[in-house]
Amino acid sequence: IFYVQMLREFPWDRASLAGVYSLGMLLMGIGGPVAGALSRRFGLKKFYFFSAVLLGLTYFLTSRIQTLAQVYLTFGLLGGIALAALGFGPAQGLAARWFKSKRGLAIGIVGAGAGMYPLLAPFAQFLVDILGWRDGLVALGVLFSVIVAILGTLVLREPPEITETSGTSDRNVLTEPRRVPWTLRLSLKTSPIWLITLAWFCLANAIHFIYAHLAALLVDIGYSDMVAAGVIAIIGVFSVISRVLGGSLSDYFGRVFTFIGGATTAVVALLVLSYLLTLNNGGAEVRPMGWVYSFAVLFGIGTGAQTTQLTTLASDMYMSPSFSSIVGFLTIGFGLGGALGPWLGGFFYETTGSYQGMIYYVILALICSSVSLAAAGRKIWSYRESLVHSEGSMKIE
Repeated sequence: IFYVQMLREFPWDRASLAGVYSLGMLLMGIGGPVAGALSRRFGLKKFYFFSAVLLGLTYFLTSRIQTLAQVYLTFGLLGGIALAALGFGPAQGLAARWFKSKRGLAIGIVGAGAGMYPLLAPFAQFLVDILGWRDGLVALGVLFSVIVAILGTLVLREPPEITETSGTSDRNVLTEPRRVPWTLRLSLKTSPIWLITLAWFCLANAIHFIYAHLAALLVDIGYSDMVAAGVIAIIGVFSVISRVLGGSLSDYFGRVFTFIGGATTAVVALLVLSYLLTLNNGGAEVRPMGWVYSFAVLFGIGTGAQTTQLTTLASDMYMSPSFSSIVGFLTIGFGLGGALGPWLGGFFYETTGSYQGMIYYVILALICSSVSLAAAGRKIWSYRESLVHSEGSMKIE
């Protein structure tokens, strides 16, 4: 929403402005392991209160910008640090450590919170319409920081320490007699963490290209600002629902099966979006609402089902007191992919005058993410089977 407003007010090209989003995602990825460690060291309440203040400051300073460099410093740099602090590393790591059974459902519910921000797109557009984009940013910053500060200081608390027998009783996962005392350093010696990180990288390409450029794309082909905001909100609604249901389904049918089902649904959604671009390139004057809403529903369902499976699959193997730091490492893949997707989308547009090539690229990225996660799942199942049969000893490779 604010991306479109800045493009209208300033003479910046899309690749340059999308680079701000990319910088934020990059810092989120790099800062993920640090955020996980700091949340453990200083305690959740202090950590989230500081993050809330930083988030509010980011929105306020961004509302005052006059140059592209200032946007990079505020929304890119400070926003990236805030994203790292409030990202899924500390939150999903905390959920995984709290819940022994139905861990997929628990992580899915936490992930649903991260999926709710697109729901605010119509509200953000409403604020822009009545306040202007600058004061609208300030209003959102105050709202977000107050909510995070209240929930972080009054609700969150540390889980009990994990013991060697704190496995999962979900039926799709083997139950082992003993648990390896995983640390981040030890986990990096195994292949699944690298495969899951690669899957995150590929998936984040698709998700954050859409979130960064969808409003501009829809406005380009003739939809109104409010319709574009509504489409983003619909993606958010179905993403939230799918994260919860996908988490629950993965406890019964497996993480990989659920992830691939979500990827298939997201690919269909992107083909629908590609069809809409083809209609526009062909000179069609009618803007089919049914197709654009179908895209939103399918993309929300597909990517929502995918996002929580990566952390949940990692927890099936690496659950330990250090799990927040391990999840923090996974955010490196998420951050790098989230940085590349928006920038590459802007580059495609500035080079070709269309987003069509980028849509085909993210379809390939979704296929790559599925192959990578399937390989990780196979490795994890092999490791856990070995652990059961050897009563706790396992070869690390």
